[in-house]
Amino acid sequence: MQFNYCRKVYTTLTQQLMIAEVKAEEAWHSRFEAGLASWRTLRTQHAVRLFNERLAGELAEPEPCLAIFRQLTHDQTLAYQVHMAPL
Repeated sequence: MQFNYCRKVYTTLTQQLMIAEVKAEEAWHSRFEAGLASWRTLRTQHAVRLFNERLAGELAEPEPCLAIFRQLTHDQTLAYQVHMAPL
């Protein structure tokens, strides 16, 4: 009788331990997945910020060029008005 009781207790404790291990593994996995998602978001934001900085630095029109384009637009508008006004 004592043997069966000890066996049941051992079996119950083993099951509880296994359940606790599975729950701990699930909790760790959930924390890992959340951390990974957070890292991916951070990495994406960093990549987008670097991309925008590079675009702003390399592809933006420098002010001297913009001034020339504004003057050219103004001159072309005046030329159009002078030549097309008589028609």
